[in-house]
Amino acid sequence: MSPIVNRTRAKLPREWLAEVILTDLPEVIPLLEKNIEQNKNIIKGSAIASILEWGKLDKNFPMPDLIFVSDCIYYDMSVEKLVPTLIELSDANTEILISYEDRVLGNKKELLKNFLQALKKYFTVEIIPRTLHHPDFQSNDIHLLKCKKIVTYNDGS
Repeated sequence: MSPIVNRTRAKLPREWLAEVILTDLPEVIPLLEKNIEQNKNIIKGSAIASILEWGKLDKNFPMPDLIFVSDCIYYDMSVEKLVPTLIELSDANTEILISYEDRVLGNKKELLKNFLQALKKYFTVEIIPRTLHHPDFQSNDIHLLKCKKIVTYNDGS
């Protein structure tokens, strides 16, 4: 399994940590590498940090089985570049888990609406009920989605 953990501090079950790629912008990579180094004694499998700038996907980037997206839906790039990057990073077998927080300032509600509309054009989107959230991390303003790419005969997915 090759999950990508994007901008998250989520605790993952040890058995999930086979091959993990933590991604972010170039300036954050040293912090991710430090985190990996400090936790290497509890990491089962491998973990590496890699630059991933939305809209600039390296063609050699591995196709993941699982993608985690956390707290990334709060500015225009979420719609403009995140959705196309998720399309490019996934196939019909890739599961995408997205967590986001309610944000009410400025145009944040409209951004969320636009993001979800764009996402639903290419992915099935299932709301994970709060009853299935970990009790230590539940909050009324935190939401979880499970997404799978919609298979079409034209895209080869």
